[in-house]
Amino acid sequence: MQAGANTLLAGQTGNAFDTENTAIGLQHAFQDFYQDQGYAAVQVAVTQIAPPIISDQAVAIPFAVAIKEGGVYKLGSIDYPADALVPRSEVQKGLVEISVRFRPSARPVLLAVRDAYHAHGYLDCSVVSHAAFNEPRTS
Repeated sequence: MQAGANTLLAGQTGNAFDTENTAIGLQHAFQDFYQDQGYAAVQVAVTQIAPPIISDQAVAIPFAVAIKEGGVYKLGSIDYPADALVPRSEVQKGLVEISVRFRPSARPVLLAVRDAYHAHGYLDCSVVSHAAFNEPRTS
């Protein structure tokens, strides 16, 4: 995971800074990366660790990213409402094209649902998943 996280970090370094969105954007980028690798319960904390570093070329804002991976989960099932405005069959058409880019996760399904709704004119639609973790029981 470290090599992939380092690649993600390198892609984030040097981006424009925004007081409201930079920390949240970093958090979401790392959460998405880990969740796509099966770490569904990952916890990411992003904090500014020092004052800005000012030079002639730029102002750098140093951040620290703390990650608690948690366990690796596997996708069990996805419940799609039978009475949805866009039928499941249309979502499944888009899923084949999208899923080749991702490891088995819910993300391709969420993208396929969003795209199917967009195709029907629901351009402001957003898709939110609600994960239910099936933890092993200990006696």
